[in-house]
Amino acid sequence: MRAKKEECYIVCVSNPDGFIETNYFQIRDLFVDAKTDYWEYLNPHTFIAFFLQRKDGHNRVNYLISKIEDLKNNSPIHANIGIGSSVGKLIIPFSLLGKIKGKPIGTEIDNAIKIAKQNIK
Repeated sequence: MRAKKEECYIVCVSNPDGFIETNYFQIRDLFVDAKTDYWEYLNPHTFIAFFLQRKDGHNRVNYLISKIEDLKNNSPIHANIGIGSSVGKLIIPFSLLGKIKGKPIGTEIDNAIKIAKQNIK
């Protein structure tokens, strides 16, 4: 495994009430459908996704954000979620095959989480 700095988009979804069975899987499925380069469920309140800029990250980020906004606007169980995004250079651990192997590191991650929490209704 090797790590290097690379430009990355970050998307965070936060729910002050936490995610439970009824709303967890819908968000998780959107993260998977968006073909994230790496994503994690951080705690009962937060999902975070990473998209490498060099791999058409911008289009995949826009897809994910639009799908989450649709869900937020059309589903009462998702009405109070917050969405945040940021972009920046992160230290990213890569496998020998060039896939993200673990959670990236960088201050932009905190910015995305902060923005998501600010956008909670």
